[in-house]
Amino acid sequence: MMETALTYMLNVWDDLLKYRHRGDYTVDNMVAERAIRPFTVSRKNSLHFSSEESVDVAMTFYTIIETAKIYLSDIKGYLIHVFRELLSGNKNDETLIPSAVSV
Repeated sequence: MMETALTYMLNVWDDLLKYRHRGDYTVDNMVAERAIRPFTVSRKNSLHFSSEESVDVAMTFYTIIETAKIYLSDIKGYLIHVFRELLSGNKNDETLIPSAVSV
């Protein structure tokens, strides 16, 4: 097993060090860590949900909100817009995703 791991490392060693040749690459992965933190915390909290369906609903909301954080500065305005559109009968998902809405 150790031989397999070392062989793999040696085969990809040049790729592992490519970040040193580009000044815009970061050495850490804190951006990714911060992006998944809400999901990690909610995963622990979801143990206390009453059903699998409620977990699915909560994770859908987390996904929508975290995606909206990437594309928009006004999350509350976005959610108000989406709920109003849904209540008025808009079922077109393409027009409701955060990247398609300007709030």
